[in-house]
Amino acid sequence: MKSSMTALDIFYLVKELQELVGGKVDKIYQVSKRELEFRFYVPNKGKKVLLIKLPDFMYLSEYKQLHPENPFNFCIFLRKRLENSWVKEIKQNGFERVVEFVLEKDKNYKLIFELFSKGNLILCDEEYKIISPLQIEKWKDRSITPNTVYKFPKKDLSIFKVKPKDVKESKKAIVKFLAADLGLGSIYAEEVCFLSKIDKMTETLDEKQIKLVLKNTKGLFKKDIKAKAYEKVVAPFEIKSLKDPKPEKFNSFNQALDEIITEKTVKEAKVVDKHQEKINKVQEIIRIQTERAEGLKKSIVENTQKAEFIYNNYTEVDKVLNQLKDEFKKSPKTIQEKFGSKVKSVDPKTKEVIIEFKK
Repeated sequence: MKSSMTALDIFYLVKELQELVGGKVDKIYQVSKRELEFRFYVPNKGKKVLLIKLPDFMYLSEYKQLHPENPFNFCIFLRKRLENSWVKEIKQNGFERVVEFVLEKDKNYKLIFELFSKGNLILCDEEYKIISPLQIEKWKDRSITPNTVYKFPKKDLSIFKVKPKDVKESKKAIVKFLAADLGLGSIYAEEVCFLSKIDKMTETLDEKQIKLVLKNTKGLFKKDIKAKAYEKVVAPFEIKSLKDPKPEKFNSFNQALDEIITEKTVKEAKVVDKHQEKINKVQEIIRIQTERAEGLKKSIVENTQKAEFIYNNYTEVDKVLNQLKDEFKKSPKTIQEKFGSKVKSVDPKTKEVIIEFKK
């Protein structure tokens, strides 16, 4: 299975993510350092869960994830600012592996997901001034640091503005030009070559071939979403250049990603759940036994003190006990009067008397 999403994958992903527009950010979790979960409530659609696995994947999921007991600091930061915010817009920046959420709460926020390099998540104000990134990063031409204006990454050549002369002057194998210079990635670059019936390693194309290549490149953006999972690829539409006789079909691109990518995580989560359940049971037993042991220690100390007091004041205690026996024979009611404030309680039925002795 491919290890990350291409810019074209993100193009179709963002199309499907439009169902979140108008929804509210309900909960935010950070599963691990670079894995986050955003839960949305969308009117008339219910709850939706967006998983982000930086830098490789982002998709809606139907599977429950395990969350750490103690949230990460960045997660707490995001919760304070973004929970109960409304999704106003979701878009891809140019043809980059960057997804931007425009969120509205007390003010507008720009939440930017970078799905390239090491991956990053950056919260900006409405003017793109960085409030805080998940990871501070610096390059020659741009930096991701608080209180600076966020700059989107840019390619030298835009796939939406490419011209025949750009292809002609590249002097590269056409598959490399499409994959790297235009940002299609190897799978979709090879698909364009296949559809154009051109050897992918061809470096010099005639005008007719160039025209056909550009037509099929633009055609990649006009496909109906009919997601399929091949042996090593999950794609939003059929990839004719892949020789897989029975690709698995899905109702949506998000569903395909979820079923193929999340499967392993869920299995591992179930194992962890069972293991954690056993740990919790053992910890509860230890807690109960510890409390009992502490209780016994306290009881031993208290009873020892009482025994020492009786031993040291045996004559007085014995005298009081004999007097109590005599009074019970006469009338238990007179005990309170005779012993005064020393008597705390008297029970005639059980003949239980509580008397306080002062040290």
